[in-house]
Amino acid sequence: EAGFRQPHIGSTFFMRSGINRNRENILLSRPTLALGVSAYSASAHYQYQNIINMDAYRQRVLNNEPAIGDIVGISNGDRFRKYVIEATKLGYMDKEVFKTIFGISISDVFGMELMALKEMGLIEENGKDISFTFEGVRYIKEIRYLFTDKEIRKELIIPSRPINNFKGGLP
Repeated sequence: EAGFRQPHIGSTFFMRSGINRNRENILLSRPTLALGVSAYSASAHYQYQNIINMDAYRQRVLNNEPAIGDIVGISNGDRFRKYVIEATKLGYMDKEVFKTIFGISISDVFGMELMALKEMGLIEENGKDISFTFEGVRYIKEIRYLFTDKEIRKELIIPSRPINNFKGGLP
C-alpha cells in the first residue's frame, strides 16, 4: 500500500537438507541486520529496507545517520502466515518451532485450514511435525494460498484445479 516491496526470499532460502542456515533468522523471525544499499533488515514486528539510491545511502552513512528508507510494521497474524507459507516450501511445518517462536500452537491459529488439508489427504500430523503427503506436495503452491490473509486472498487471481476429486480446489 505504501509502495514497500516485500523482501525477495530467493531460491537459496531453502535447501534439500532444510532451511539455508544463512537465511534461517528471517524465517524464525529473529532480528536480522542487513547492511548496504536496498538491504532488508527485520525485527520481530518490523521490516526495514535501506535507501535504494547509492548516493543518498552514502550521504546518510557519511552523516552518521540511519540509512533506512522504509519501515513497515508486521502484525502477529502476518508473522504466523509468513512462517507457514515459507515452511510449506520444505514440505513440513515444525509445530514445536512455531510454538517456541510465537508462544501459541499452530493448530490454535490455523486449525480449520489444517483440518481441511488433513481431510483432503494433503497433510499428515505427528507429535512434532505437520508433513505433506505425496499428493499434498503436488499442490504446495495452491496450499500456500490457503494461509494468506483473507482480504489479500480476495484480490489474488488463484489458478484453480481440482484436488483429490474435490471440485473447485481448496476452501
